[in-house]
Amino acid sequence: MPSSDTQFKKGQSGNPGGRHSKLKWFYDKMDGRQDDLMEKAIQMALDGDQQMLTFILSRHAPAIPKDDPIEIGFEEKSAHAEKGNKVLQLLSEGSITPAQAYMVFASLAQQVKIVESQEVIDRISKLESALKIRK
Repeated sequence: MPSSDTQFKKGQSGNPGGRHSKLKWFYDKMDGRQDDLMEKAIQMALDGDQQMLTFILSRHAPAIPKDDPIEIGFEEKSAHAEKGNKVLQLLSEGSITPAQAYMVFASLAQQVKIVESQEVIDRISKLESALKIRK
């Protein structure tokens, strides 16, 4: 066991300077070299370094949309049930994927809620107007 005069004093840190920041060291070393390193990384990828190519593309390439747009071809004033039948028809024909059909059905369901909410608001407004006339 170390002697009491070499041990840490109570309330005093054994490392008063604190832990050295690895990021600070990294940024100090990188200062002014970012462009050179990026050019080197790109050159490595172009020379066939598969890991560097994967790294650069995963960090800097724009995200690719997961789904392509689809054309359903709804009639302008068709009822929601007709729209649902159209989606089922396209799904059974293989024109759209099950995931695409699911998303269209979810969108249709939200649209139904929006329409119903607006209808309720309109009905309440008419009732309120009718009640004001009677008073």
